[in-house]
Amino acid sequence: MLFTTVQNVLYMTDAESTKILANKLYNLNGFKKLDVANLLARKGRYWQMVAAEFFKNFDFSNESLDAALRKVFELIGNIDGVEDAKLLLKRFGLRYRQCNRTFISAIVVSKLTVKLMALNNNLHGKQVDHKVSCDEFIECVAGLNDGDDFAPDILKELYESIRKQPLYLKW
Repeated sequence: MLFTTVQNVLYMTDAESTKILANKLYNLNGFKKLDVANLLARKGRYWQMVAAEFFKNFDFSNESLDAALRKVFELIGNIDGVEDAKLLLKRFGLRYRQCNRTFISAIVVSKLTVKLMALNNNLHGKQVDHKVSCDEFIECVAGLNDGDDFAPDILKELYESIRKQPLYLKW
């Protein structure tokens, strides 16, 4: 019984500390944007909890995926140099899916998010020889929706939105 109580206290301490750290990261209290992105992409259960608490600060209800990403990147900056950026995007996908049930799963959100990041870099990168067309983008994400295709209208909207406005600005 005592062991279980001690475990619960330790867990609560972790839970409390993750909330405190997540709020400091969200408010950039003692952290720079790049610090936030790198910490949210760290491996391990503790950092997963920090990221979950961090993303709870965002309400993505009824927001398009690109609008939600812009909201996050406005706060944390771009993630081009972040090690394990895919892990950060996976954690974003979990929260987006909680708020917005238009996708089958958080995994689908994460996979599409990675493709949107690649599209963003292609369309707005300086040293890109060939800019991907909308049709090429749609072909690139074929079957990504848990084996099915996304509705072409949604993909066209995402493509056009990112073409017109990058997901993030290089600082």
